[in-house]
Amino acid sequence: MRLAEPAFAHTRSASADAHGLALIAASLVAATAIAFLAMVITAWPVRAGALPCGERLAAVETEMHRSLTAAESLGDATAADHCTAAKAHLASLTLATGAVDACTSGAERTAKIGLLRQSRMEWQGVVAHGCR
Repeated sequence: MRLAEPAFAHTRSASADAHGLALIAASLVAATAIAFLAMVITAWPVRAGALPCGERLAAVETEMHRSLTAAESLGDATAADHCTAAKAHLASLTLATGAVDACTSGAERTAKIGLLRQSRMEWQGVVAHGCR
């Protein structure tokens, strides 16, 4: 009796077809996911680091001036307010250091990075000793 063999061959063929369809479906899902990610990445808003250097340096200088003015103008505010302002200025100094590092070179870079690092160390001391 050879009846079992044709049924097995038919099942095997259907299984191969299902496997092929599953591979095609998986490939389509992967291609769709990749296309979606590419669309999201290309439509993502421009980060501050992607600005041209002139604009980036101007932005960090403006932010440093704003945060320093805010920290110095608190007067008799609470210790928590002073601490928050000092941390904000420290963050602006960190951003400025990154921008100067990326956008300048030579002696100008060395001098500016040195001043920013010195200022950061001083503000880190303020935060370390004044914020609990």
